Amino acid sequence: MGGEAFLLTIITCGIYGLYWAYKMGKLLMIAKEKNNLRVEDNSIVFLILQLIGFGIINYALIQNSLNEITRAKQGQSI
Repeated sequence: MGGEAFLLTIITCGIYGLYWAYKMGKLLMIAKEKNNLRVEDNSIVFLILQLIGFGIINYALIQNSLNEITRAKQGQSI
């Protein structure tokens, strides 16, 4: 998914990157809800960060959320 998103972002001159950032925010919200975690809709935050050129921060925030979900699945405290 990451390589495909990167390639499509280059081909579409960055437009797909905006869509991807927003969509990841929505998907993370659903995943957190399914795992009984505190639900936050960060899709707009991800979109704004992508728009102003701080996409790298999105990756860090997304990874942090994925780690949180993984810890919840493994039964560890957060």
